[in-house]
Amino acid sequence: MNFKIIKINDYNNIPFKNLQQLYEFEFSSITGYLTNEEGLYEQKTLVSHWSKKHDIYLLYNDKRPIGFSVVNLESLISYTNDTRDIAEFFILPDMRKNGIGSWFAIQIFKTYPGKWEIRQLPELKVKNFWLKIVQEFTNNNYLSLDMNNNIWTGSVQKFFS
Repeated sequence: MNFKIIKINDYNNIPFKNLQQLYEFEFSSITGYLTNEEGLYEQKTLVSHWSKKHDIYLLYNDKRPIGFSVVNLESLISYTNDTRDIAEFFILPDMRKNGIGSWFAIQIFKTYPGKWEIRQLPELKVKNFWLKIVQEFTNNNYLSLDMNNNIWTGSVQKFFS
């Protein structure tokens, strides 16, 4: 396997848009988002959950796009512009359970030294995935919180990269 990460500048990038449709399908039972008349999830709705400043990365296995990450360059919880946040993170189901998601996340963390917040909705079963990565990456030097307020409802891990 030959993995590479490519930063893209346009959320209308075709591989990204296609993977994002799969991502949203996977979470539609939680978010309640419905498809439009063409059977697609609206890009404007998906993008509305990102901070104004963000970076998008596609993960490839050879020439096949297999995942993506959207990094908010400012916190959506503490509203600071020196804290990074994973807005979206997705790996195709056939590529999960082999460590590639962990590797991808760690590469993203290394790209942005400094403060991080990783958020999970309470309905999602990904908290253990993120806890394992953050524990490994920080040598257990992180803060894990469960929040339920007007800013965020769900789990958050805070740490330094």
